[in-house]
Amino acid sequence: MRKELFEIMQIDHYLLGGLSADERTALDARRIIDPAFSEKIEAQQHVHRLVRLFARKQNKRMLQSMYTRLMNESSFKQQVNNIFS
Repeated sequence: MRKELFEIMQIDHYLLGGLSADERTALDARRIIDPAFSEKIEAQQHVHRLVRLFARKQNKRMLQSMYTRLMNESSFKQQVNNIFS
C-alpha cells in the first residue's frame, strides 16, 4: 500500500511540475520502459482533468447562486441598472 501511495504522490508531483530535473528525468525514463507506469500517469492526468472540470462546474453554480441572490435584492439590482444605463 505504501508503495502505491508513494507512486501516486510521485505522479502528482510529476504532473504538477513539482519534481527536480533529475527526478523528472528518472520518471520520464521509467515511463518509456514501463508501459504500466505510463498508463498510470495517463489515468492520473485524466483524474486531474475531471477534478478541474468538477471544480469549474461547482464554481459556476456558486457564482450563479450569488448572482441570483444579488439580483433579487431590489436596491442592488437598481444600482447595477443605473451603472449600465
